[in-house]
Amino acid sequence: MLVSICTRQRPFPQQVLTLHSYKCQELANHYLGFNGWSSCLITLQNISGFEEEENKEEEVRTSPMSQCLKYLCIQELIIPQHGIRTRGVGVAEPHVDASQEFFMATNRAQKLAAHQALSDAFQKILLVVLGKAFSFLK
Repeated sequence: MLVSICTRQRPFPQQVLTLHSYKCQELANHYLGFNGWSSCLITLQNISGFEEEENKEEEVRTSPMSQCLKYLCIQELIIPQHGIRTRGVGVAEPHVDASQEFFMATNRAQKLAAHQALSDAFQKILLVVLGKAFSFLK
């Protein structure tokens, strides 16, 4: 019989595997139908200037030619047939180069935050498919 003692431990990497919002929408449309669910935008807000201390440190590290945008989005997912309402939160923080148009970068950041919020809302629902019947667990 051989006994070995472990002296060095490695932490397990936390790998979060999430579906993109377009895949969540595709699955919801397939199982619920196009009118079986809806989403409602609660808020979409620019939160770029709320971290003064971190921004001061980051200004030293980044070049003056780049700028950082940060958007927060909260969306509500509604499945009326089953009385399910859940909210999701998404934060997008893409870096904007001086060569990019500010309007396009802002639009991209807003869309990314909205997609993340919808994906987060879908993650809070468990869809169980049993043949042709299915049910929800929240």
